[in-house]
Amino acid sequence: MRGVLEPIRELDAATAAAWGELAAAPLEPNPFFDPRLATAAARHLPGGEEDRLLAVYDGEAMVLALPVRRVARYRRVPMPTLVGWGHAHSYLDTPLVAGADPAGAFACALDVAAGAGARWLVLESSPCDGPVRKALDTALGRRGGQAAALLPYQRPVVRRREAPTYLDGRLSGQRRKKLRRQRRRLEEHLGPVRIRDLAGTDFDRGLERFLAQEQAGWKGQEGTALASDVGPARFFREGMGAFAQAGRAQAWVLEAGDATVATLCAVVGGRGAFHVKTAYDERHARLSPGVQLELGVLEAFHADPGLDWIDSCTEGEDSPSGLLYPDRRPMQTLVVPLDEGARLGARALRQGLRWRARLARDDRAAEP
Repeated sequence: MRGVLEPIRELDAATAAAWGELAAAPLEPNPFFDPRLATAAARHLPGGEEDRLLAVYDGEAMVLALPVRRVARYRRVPMPTLVGWGHAHSYLDTPLVAGADPAGAFACALDVAAGAGARWLVLESSPCDGPVRKALDTALGRRGGQAAALLPYQRPVVRRREAPTYLDGRLSGQRRKKLRRQRRRLEEHLGPVRIRDLAGTDFDRGLERFLAQEQAGWKGQEGTALASDVGPARFFREGMGAFAQAGRAQAWVLEAGDATVATLCAVVGGRGAFHVKTAYDERHARLSPGVQLELGVLEAFHADPGLDWIDSCTEGEDSPSGLLYPDRRPMQTLVVPLDEGARLGARALRQGLRWRARLARDDRAAEP
């Protein structure tokens, strides 16, 4: 096997094609590391000129792909680090891996990272389970080390069930009654309510509805909405448009009369849907438009035999996904040391974060 570290903006057609073939059939899907989104991010997002593709080849086939960004320090620790991705619109850091020897591919990738001067490789949104994590742990074990796991949390997900019992134990009878009443009020104020996916000929219109709705809300006021800056808006239109052309994008809308009350943009990877961005009309916040839309998307998911799970791509339990989705996937940040000194630094960072979390808990407990 051979590994390379190349600027994403300067990839040739053969490399891009090999990356696309890997993204089509990896051990675990990750659309955020698909070249359709990754190359758009490198072209249009701040710092994209620094983005690199850490790739491993077995013969002519690419068997590992990991977009990374180099930083001089990580969490205030002066340690040269390659961080998986590096922008605010990527919600999963699982490397794309395939081939007969995924552990060997990781071993080669770690050698390339170390040869480039990095001492840590960091994957900030990394699942605690799965074949890719197993391959990484195997490669590290052969080197006599292990990754430092930091900042664990539970991500809301949905896994297919035989019967649509996803809300059992999630919503009380009183809460369901309230949601039905809120939906009726939407109809009374605005007109008939419908939930639909604008994928296909109306996808561009659905995308623009989302961008406008996000810009009109609190993110627009704070300047963090995608449409607040030309670069992020171009990234989103280009990346999502490429997924739509491949038939792997969704643009869900909650409509009431002529008004779009909530939107949800998603991409499909493997047999799962990844919820990328959501927005709602904050003038109707008291009627729970985000929850109403998620309920409709959940019903559509169960009716779609091509999907086995939904990844909410969120952390909080107070989101609509946290409220409605019955399953959880354990996630964490992985700091992968690339030499002995870096291992000591990773352990110190992990201990420091544990102490900080403990102090925070003590402070909360001491509050009146």
